[in-house]
Amino acid sequence: MFEFANEFNELQDDKVMLRIIEKNPGDNKMIPFYYYDIFEKKSQRQIGKVSIRIGHNYHSYYNGNIGYEINEEARGHNYSYYASKLVLGVAVYHGMKNIYIDALGFSGREEVDYSCLCRELQAKGAGLLPYLPQIILPHEEEYWLKKIISWQELPLSGVVVNNLGQIQMLRDLGWRKPVYGGMGLNCFN
Repeated sequence: MFEFANEFNELQDDKVMLRIIEKNPGDNKMIPFYYYDIFEKKSQRQIGKVSIRIGHNYHSYYNGNIGYEINEEARGHNYSYYASKLVLGVAVYHGMKNIYIDALGFSGREEVDYSCLCRELQAKGAGLLPYLPQIILPHEEEYWLKKIISWQELPLSGVVVNNLGQIQMLRDLGWRKPVYGGMGLNCFN
């Protein structure tokens, strides 16, 4: 049975404070996770939620280890980055060496500073692996090419691809880091 650590019930930095709202031990489908409310430290108002999923399984390859939602009126202040940074220590405490991050989620509503997250994880002896969406639509291709090029200079542990075409795209861009297959790679790809 998974053992939660009570020292992670409340986490904070100078921007945000996280308060635990659920510790879920998981089951035969879900991995254990900590689930927090995010509060803006200055105003003490609740601005979103963040979770850290401990371990890896089918769902963590699709959803990542960190999940967050920032209330619409609070977006644009990097709160997802600050909250994500705080929960990294929880993952490392539980022995995780690689943290999967949904590149689409982080680059969508709230841009996260990958270089800072990478440095935080490296300092804790772990690594960051963003995973690409299963489908990159033609109108999104330029965005993803720029994003991947920017990742080349970061100390990422690698990248997770979810279709075979992404492997060729990475080769064409001169990708030099490890490439891992996500759950999107199946017998039909």
